[in-house]
Amino acid sequence: GVYISFPQSARALAQWVTQSEIPNPPRAGGGSPLKKTELSIDAVAAIARAAAPEAQLARLTLPSKSKGAEAPVWRADLRDMRANKTLPFKITDEAGAPAAQPAEVNGPALAMRRLHDGNDQALLWRVIVSLGGLAPAVLGVTGIVLWLRRRALQINSAS
Repeated sequence: GVYISFPQSARALAQWVTQSEIPNPPRAGGGSPLKKTELSIDAVAAIARAAAPEAQLARLTLPSKSKGAEAPVWRADLRDMRANKTLPFKITDEAGAPAAQPAEVNGPALAMRRLHDGNDQALLWRVIVSLGGLAPAVLGVTGIVLWLRRRALQINSAS
């Protein structure tokens, strides 16, 4: 969770612990979102849907000012429910009708995210992730119940 939330800090810590250089993965964005884009959000959604008509639009990420990029890039994630898979696309923010290009998805942050949320994983792993998420609530409730039972026994034995 820490790696997903603070990738730069986690990468620096990993470099310090392993005494090796861990390269920074290339990022599409990195800065604040653009205040004005060439394409509207509706146009980007239509371009993304045309790239994978059988999939549902799951997420659109606004383009941001990035170092070294020629033009700002939108990111669109579509969810193919039949294949239980996320399809990432990038769409260049330029006037006209650009087509969506498949986006590269790799890197340790993506692997950590997939392990934690179960996306694009087998049913067994998604069940394990779900049970792991429920465990703190179950342990909290059972802990309170046991405490209340013990307290009731102590009060009854004292009287």
